[in-house]
Amino acid sequence: MGETDKKSSHAVSEERVRFETLISDLSARFIKLPADRVDHEIEQALGLVREFFRCDRSTLLGMSGDRGFVYVMHMNCAEGVESVSGDINLVELFPWAYERRMRGVHDIVARLDDLPVEAETDRQSWAAMGVCSTLDIPLFASEVVRYIIVIQSLREHRDWPEEYVPRLRLLGELLVNALERKVADEALRESETRLRLATDAAGAGLWSMDVATGQIWGTDRLRKLIHFDENVPLTLQSFMERIHPEDRDLVRDAVQQSLNSGNEFQVDYRIVVPDGGICWIAARGCPEPGPKKGMGRLTGISMDATEHKRAETQAQRHFQELAHLSRVATMGELTASLAHELNQPLGAILRNTEAAELILQDRRPDLEELREIIADIRKDDERAGKVIDRLRMLLKQHTITPSPLDLGPLVDEVVSLLRSNAADRHVRLGADLPADLPLVCGDRVHLQQVLLNLIMNAMDAVDHVSHGDRNVAVRARGTGDGMVEVAVEDSGPGIPPEDISRLFVPFFTTKASGMGMGLAISRTIIEAHGGKIHAENNAKGGATFRFTLKTVAGGCAT
Repeated sequence: MGETDKKSSHAVSEERVRFETLISDLSARFIKLPADRVDHEIEQALGLVREFFRCDRSTLLGMSGDRGFVYVMHMNCAEGVESVSGDINLVELFPWAYERRMRGVHDIVARLDDLPVEAETDRQSWAAMGVCSTLDIPLFASEVVRYIIVIQSLREHRDWPEEYVPRLRLLGELLVNALERKVADEALRESETRLRLATDAAGAGLWSMDVATGQIWGTDRLRKLIHFDENVPLTLQSFMERIHPEDRDLVRDAVQQSLNSGNEFQVDYRIVVPDGGICWIAARGCPEPGPKKGMGRLTGISMDATEHKRAETQAQRHFQELAHLSRVATMGELTASLAHELNQPLGAILRNTEAAELILQDRRPDLEELREIIADIRKDDERAGKVIDRLRMLLKQHTITPSPLDLGPLVDEVVSLLRSNAADRHVRLGADLPADLPLVCGDRVHLQQVLLNLIMNAMDAVDHVSHGDRNVAVRARGTGDGMVEVAVEDSGPGIPPEDISRLFVPFFTTKASGMGMGLAISRTIIEAHGGKIHAENNAKGGATFRFTLKTVAGGCAT
């Protein structure tokens, strides 16, 4: 090897060492780089790379959301070289290069004339931009090309050794990682700011609990909600002591179930404040997995629900009062029918009493006949008593209290109350319930109110039908999914299609003297039982109102 070759080889080696040193130094800068210094350091790195290669422009491009477009993120230019900004349409200006970049292929273009024939459009675009030589390296993020490093010479032809490309790609990946971290940090800060503003505006407190230690971190707002001073350690134990004794098991079960299942939990509970008062808290949270099952963290949000609970209680009270008034109004409509139901046993009692008086006038009264008369009087008295008991139950204030119910006797009682009214209106009223119908979970009085309303509406619907065709029937069946469906069918003219969707809206009525509250109250009652109610027209005429009730298989919790 000649002296000239040795000097050339030595110079190449020194340049490679200098390049490796540059890459190592730059790499070190980007390890744990603070987000607020990322942009500055990227521009510095691009400047050092440009100076090392003695080029005119060093650029980091980002892929735009619009397919085929890139935009200048950072650029370093030599003195006197004009910078480039804005979006660049790669598909239109550099179709050959675009296709290769999207596949992750880099290109070293020492001379534009060396480009293949299919890159003619690219050659013209580079020439129009004054580019003599270019080195383009695509960079991946999340397995997709999202950035491109571009090093260009504008004043002379340059050729970059292929061996430099892997190290430049490594540097580019470090730049990309720093940018991605910066974007994530900014998004996190923005999200935290929005969350803080939102929770503050909503009066909510944030918290996080370490399941293993029971230590709880909470915002100032949370401490105010549960009445903990800022200097008092907040732990699971101290927190549970603040919860109302009747609600502690409820909270423990909700938390434990969430940890076991990995699902979100939601629970309302009462807090006993230091002065002895009570406030309601609505909490919602979700588990974050740890090294072992059930040993991670619980993170969530809590809000003061006291006013909501008060409003809920007040609304429930108003509903009970409205439902009571509706039952009273219904009984008013049934006055004649109920009087008939009472007059029958009372009249029978009077006649039997008169008969007994006549028998007792004999010197030797027939005791066996007297016993039969007394038995009839007792039977009629019990019949009248049952009518009065039903009226008393329907007329008094009553809260919804679900319990196991046999629908057969319940329907029979309602049909009995309406039998005389139906006869007066020439309506054939019947019930068809299978003997093996499962027990349902419901409140007797409120479900009777629903049936009374639906049956009376059905009888109103058949008022204008000829006497022989006035039919109303109550049917029930198990649906096989833990529910029982009850249906009230009529043979009336049906419901106008435009009215079906509005039937259960408060104050909507199709009756000239109606208030429009009966069906709305019925819907509220059925939904409070966990069921649904709807109306439909029958294929052969008339209409059917259907509602569902849960069977007792799942329990009858209030």
